[in-house]
Amino acid sequence: MAIHETFTCKNCGFEFTDSDEYFFYNQDSHEIVEFVHLFSTVGISDGSKIKGAVIESYCNHCDKFIKTFYIDTVDCPQYNSEEIIDIVKSGIKNGLKKIKNKSISRVNELNEIKSRKKYKIEKKPSSYAQDTLKYLTELTEEEQNKFIEDNMDIYVSFVELEDCYYKVSIQDFGSEKEAIEYCKRHAFGNFTDTIDREISWNRNYLKRFLKYIYRVDYWDFQENDDIHTIDCPKCDSEVYKFINADYPCPKCKGKLEHTGTICAD
Repeated sequence: MAIHETFTCKNCGFEFTDSDEYFFYNQDSHEIVEFVHLFSTVGISDGSKIKGAVIESYCNHCDKFIKTFYIDTVDCPQYNSEEIIDIVKSGIKNGLKKIKNKSISRVNELNEIKSRKKYKIEKKPSSYAQDTLKYLTELTEEEQNKFIEDNMDIYVSFVELEDCYYKVSIQDFGSEKEAIEYCKRHAFGNFTDTIDREISWNRNYLKRFLKYIYRVDYWDFQENDDIHTIDCPKCDSEVYKFINADYPCPKCKGKLEHTGTICAD
């Protein structure tokens, strides 16, 4: 289970969410992969020879978050400490490059789809509308009406965009053909809105990674309680090692308050 805790400054509104993030080095793709502990990520780091935790801090001078990859597990006796750090740094760059290329490629693809003059729309199978007609004949009239009310939906889909469709209930029309034509007339707006939302999501997803400065270090459990600051890798300013309610706001030195907790699994 992942726990996302949000802290907010009472004075300046600075907000930070601690998401309990971890990382591992993927030897096949030569990239660092970040993840949180969820049911869906169980075993995702198995087999990796370099693992650790990701901790965020913040540099007020650079106005950027500092994401530190703390190495705590290494099974590479052929490399010394500095070489391990270089491997992780290279893996971070490769991971960011992959994210950037994927996001830019998707935005370009979506813009190309959006610029087309013609699109292919197809009718998708209704929810039991065709396959259960024989079954309906075996029901009472009351049971038929209840079944139709719950299940007789059809939709049309734009084949160019996954999961983009427009759905209506057959019972609101005189025939299935009439329902399908209605779908086609009204689906285009849903289609373009979905494209715009996905373009926006990809652009914002990419911008999210530009707000970080990245650094790599080894995790020393004995130093955890003794060293409360690190140096910003970009400007050398001294900043807090962590962001949490035990320290003042890294931006204005005001009080950070715990303002929310979300548990995900």
